[in-house]
Amino acid sequence: MRAIGHALLLRSRLAQKVFCAGIPAVQQTATFAICVRPIPLASAARRCVVAAGAAFLAASLSYRENGPHALSPDWLAHCSSSDTSPVSPLLDPPPPPSVDDPEENSKILDRWRARIAQARLLWSKLDVAGAEEELRLAIEDAAHFGKKSAPMATSFLNLAQLLRRSGRHAEAEPLLVHAAAVLEENAGPNNKVTLLALIDLAATQFSLGKAQEAATGFEDCLERLSLAEETQTHGREALRDVRAGCLVQAARAQRDTGKLVEAETNLREAVSIVENRWGMDSTRLVAPCSELAQVLWMQGLCREAAAACERALQLTT
Repeated sequence: MRAIGHALLLRSRLAQKVFCAGIPAVQQTATFAICVRPIPLASAARRCVVAAGAAFLAASLSYRENGPHALSPDWLAHCSSSDTSPVSPLLDPPPPPSVDDPEENSKILDRWRARIAQARLLWSKLDVAGAEEELRLAIEDAAHFGKKSAPMATSFLNLAQLLRRSGRHAEAEPLLVHAAAVLEENAGPNNKVTLLALIDLAATQFSLGKAQEAATGFEDCLERLSLAEETQTHGREALRDVRAGCLVQAARAQRDTGKLVEAETNLREAVSIVENRWGMDSTRLVAPCSELAQVLWMQGLCREAAAACERALQLTT
């Protein structure tokens, strides 16, 4: 009965309480459908636990996509944790490569920057079509510097972010593949923007139902993050936040591929990181705790699942 009470509270108060904690209510219904799968249940208590877990999972997906989550580190300009619009600010344009005509190069780069700034403004006004048009024109400008240039990779990454937040994941995937390849070659395999592109690529693949590909991608990102933490000591704290978010997403893919033990391990690590970084009462714990509740329930650990649900609820009150 206690589990039933927890679940009813979660289901009836989630929309009000979670968003009061700073999680924007902009996730589409399609995302929620990803989380809810018919599972034979043995009792009413189990039904309520999985419903609560699914509700929190939907909130955590929205939290990752749009809110101040660990995957939105301050050092990634276009994913600022302070931004509350559906799409975070775009990446600041990098300097251009050397070309034969510096004056022409500068003129095109200024026009490119202006298009990105205009796209940001249009998106803030909810003009998605206008923002997309500006970003596509920015890609045409970036082509001046070459397909493997930093402006081109940045342009692809920006457009991919808009498409992902518009639910057009299939269109975003090839852009992220190209951007990640260029960034890995030019900026380095463990560069912070390269990691962003790779994490977004794996998340996009997961949204497209490619759970195994996503799981492999997240595992690769976690290995890169470990190396980055060893070598980039000045940004280690921010990288820990990124790692926590990546662990949560990796656990989702592992859950859907039947690797429940690995998923639980990753989620417990994510909880530990967030507790150490932000405290035991941080609302950043909502996502890993709700994900952990679902994974525990799927392993038959109903008491532990109910406790995780209760903690997630308390963090939103």
